[in-house]
Amino acid sequence: MTNRNEIEQRVLEILIDILDVKAEQVRPQAALIRDLGASSIDLVEISTALQNLFDIEVDDVEASRLVTVDDAISFVELSLRRKETSIANNAN
Repeated sequence: MTNRNEIEQRVLEILIDILDVKAEQVRPQAALIRDLGASSIDLVEISTALQNLFDIEVDDVEASRLVTVDDAISFVELSLRRKETSIANNAN
């Protein structure tokens, strides 16, 4: 499984790239819209990038819950754990 530091680094890279912000702005509690200036289009791009990079599903409800940087990191972590558990259960 990908560890939290690796997940965090990859999520930060996505946010820095899509939102065109400096790395020091992307703190765990920074709000994507309020603090980092994300538009609704940016949020769709972020969701799509997370799906593609981590091979996870992000539906509209889940995407709407990604308010802060830490929310995005935690969501990816949880999704990867669920995916691993599902794969392990299907293998048995």
